[in-house]
Amino acid sequence: MDTRKLRAGGHKAAAICKVLKKAEVYLVSSFDRTSAESIFLTPASSVAEALDSALIKHGNDAKVLVILYANSTLPYV
Repeated sequence: MDTRKLRAGGHKAAAICKVLKKAEVYLVSSFDRTSAESIFLTPASSVAEALDSALIKHGNDAKVLVILYANSTLPYV
């Protein structure tokens, strides 16, 4: 993915920062790993990998939210 074309408005960046203060965010995307990590997201190659990693790290009682088309959605946590 060409990261030069990725643009997030300040309002979205602020909202993502607010979420990151409370939760770990896994990213399943064609976005390259280094770029994802540079914006504090945990890259995963599949939803199954992201879920497995989250449950290993946080336990089977972890709260997990899967958001489809997350580039146009901001969660309230």
